[in-house]
Amino acid sequence: MIQRLDECSECGRKCRTDQEIFNQTLLLANKFYEFLGYQSPQGFRFDESQHPTEQAMWNMACAAQEIITDVDVWGIEWESEDD
Repeated sequence: MIQRLDECSECGRKCRTDQEIFNQTLLLANKFYEFLGYQSPQGFRFDESQHPTEQAMWNMACAAQEIITDVDVWGIEWESEDD
């Protein structure tokens, strides 16, 4: 699903909230996981997993966000939607 981003009133750039960045990063991690032939349960938190493969998927997704969008995902304090 492709989402349109609203323009920031201050800078005119397309802006995302920290929560939107977090959700998108989880989607990326899940997609990378699927490429390896795995499937995760709905709402799975790759960022909280202790499994090496799942940690790698999260780190790859964070790196992709940083390379493509210039967002330092590791520097954001994440909260789940349930919090």
